[in-house]
Amino acid sequence: MLGTEEAGNPDSGSSVQIDTGDNANKKPKTLEDKVFLDMLVTGRTVQVRELAERILSRVVITLFDKLDSTEESDATKLQIEEVIEQILRELLALIPLEVQKYWHKLGPFFTFFHNLVQDGNLRRVNYLVRIGLIHRLIDLTGRYNSQVEFSVPPFDKLVATVCILGRC
Repeated sequence: MLGTEEAGNPDSGSSVQIDTGDNANKKPKTLEDKVFLDMLVTGRTVQVRELAERILSRVVITLFDKLDSTEESDATKLQIEEVIEQILRELLALIPLEVQKYWHKLGPFFTFFHNLVQDGNLRRVNYLVRIGLIHRLIDLTGRYNSQVEFSVPPFDKLVATVCILGRC
């Protein structure tokens, strides 16, 4: 049934199954087949990409804010740092693979990083500088070939992000 979990041990890693209606000898699709982070770049419509960006921005900013909280234990803060690192590592891994294929769809991708630094939060800015975001974004712009591409990527948020990171 759509959106229901299979019976079994919830700790066994069972995934949500999607019934597509045809019971052919096909492998059942799971909701994990489409990675959420990919939607930021590969989403079919601009609305999907922008919604993914807003959700992801809010989640990552909230996680960084929890690191500043005195209510969280050291073990919880360590887990939060691991989640942040995993999200950003997977996003940066998209640059050499997916990002270069979708130049015209990169507005939300660049907006995500801009949202993380636009308020000048030193914890977020220092973290992004430490993981080499400036280098990766500048390197990405160098890979854009206006002779081959027919649309101009929305570089305004990328430039603003690099400027903020360079100033702080």
